Amino acid sequence: MSPRCTRILQWLPGRARPRPAAAWGAVLAAAAWAATARGLAQEAGNAPAAAPPGAAVAATAFDGSLSLPPVPPPAPQAPALGDSLTAAGSTQAAAVPYMLGNSLRPSGAINFSYALDTSDPSVGPGAPAKIPILHRFTKVAEDNNAFPADRFSYQYDFFSNGSGVVGLSGQLGSTGLAPPLPPSRPLSRDIFHDVSLHTFAYEQSFADGLFSLETRLPFAFGLSNRLNLSAGQITGDQVFSFPGIDYYALEVDPTARNTWGGQGWELQDVSEILKIAIYQDPARDLCFAGGLQVVAPTARNMNVQVTDYWEEYYPPAGFFFTIFNGRRTRTFHIENDTWTLSPFLALSMKPTARTFFNGFVQLDVPLGSDSVAYSQVYESTYYPGFGPVPFLLQVYPQGSQVQENFQGTVRDQVLMQLDLAVGYWLYQNPEARWLKGLAPTLELHLMQTLDKGQVLQLPVSTLYQATPAGVVPEPAPTVGNAAASTTLTDVTFGLTGQIGKAASFGVAGSVPLGTGHDRTASSELHLQFNFQF
Repeated sequence: MSPRCTRILQWLPGRARPRPAAAWGAVLAAAAWAATARGLAQEAGNAPAAAPPGAAVAATAFDGSLSLPPVPPPAPQAPALGDSLTAAGSTQAAAVPYMLGNSLRPSGAINFSYALDTSDPSVGPGAPAKIPILHRFTKVAEDNNAFPADRFSYQYDFFSNGSGVVGLSGQLGSTGLAPPLPPSRPLSRDIFHDVSLHTFAYEQSFADGLFSLETRLPFAFGLSNRLNLSAGQITGDQVFSFPGIDYYALEVDPTARNTWGGQGWELQDVSEILKIAIYQDPARDLCFAGGLQVVAPTARNMNVQVTDYWEEYYPPAGFFFTIFNGRRTRTFHIENDTWTLSPFLALSMKPTARTFFNGFVQLDVPLGSDSVAYSQVYESTYYPGFGPVPFLLQVYPQGSQVQENFQGTVRDQVLMQLDLAVGYWLYQNPEARWLKGLAPTLELHLMQTLDKGQVLQLPVSTLYQATPAGVVPEPAPTVGNAAASTTLTDVTFGLTGQIGKAASFGVAGSVPLGTGHDRTASSELHLQFNFQF
């Protein structure tokens, strides 16, 4: 084509309304371009040449009127910074990140007393102790949102001071009693164990994302379910000779640290979660879902053995002296038999291009109860020529053992959980290769018991305690949650990041707002990683 025709064609698009002369010029130019193109095609043996880039061609209709060329569509542009990450190929679940959450729910305890932790005859009995019962991790909202998804996930929760044990301190305190009653007693000490929870999960969606099934496999490192607690260790025996009678006594060294409990790895209860998308609006990244979680009692049964020692005092002449001492062994066995059903509702949405919201409400309903077996064995030393002394303890002949057994059940409390989270995509770059977004998150978590805790009272011991009100039986041990009502409230501050098109991570810290029994840990660190496929 000649340079003149090219210049004409480049000039035409800028003229929205050409004059008649200009219009006829355009028609002639178009005819000239078409003729030239056909000639070149015939010579080259190819199809007619295309118009140069940016050129527009006017054509004449059969009625002689002028038809202007169509305006080409604008070139595609990269998504704006505020657009949803779904524009870059990620799922809606990535646009609304998974909730970070918290996991530790209230649990009951074994409450009992240690008789003595020393052979000092000036020490009286009575030191309260406590061992927490198995923890259950049942929160559906943990590392979750309302959208059914296909993903693998791993989450790590570190609970500072997550298990509280009351043991012996190894020190003595005053009983407040006047001689000849025992002036001293062993003191208790609060011991706290951290809990580390590792949870592996797999979620698979079905029916084009209408529903999904998720399996969670949790492992915890914390207070062991197998404990052997001992207030002392036998190192020998002694014989005390008085005119006409010999008295035998055990030498016992205190081992207060052996009452603090040990740590170990434990498989926790496995759960299966069915999630159904009741309503979805992909345009707004909105999903309202409901479902059911089933928690199976796969954690190991709890077995706690407690060994302590007592001393007997007899005031024949207004003073105390040791006539014998003995050993007591108590065993607490709790079967993990409880299944839990947890129906829930969930809402996830993006009100704007940058803000997102997650909400869960859940009800934990225990099915059945946990079986409790309790036994206590008394072993006494021998003192010839002296009859039973029922003042503080019934005495048994040498070599004999007295064993008492008891069985019962204890039931978990019904629990309501409410979890709310709001976040903001502070940084978004869908075109980035690795880090595509960062979003700070603020969450509020509430757990509330809906019924009164059950306490199972075990048989009363045959040991007695000297108190200012007189000699009274030692308090009976109990199993269960003595708190009538428990309310746990936590605030979580976190950060979520999107990596590539399929992976995300989260890091958060939780601070409890309650005190006393309305607090299960001092603080929590939470890490999570999700990979969608």
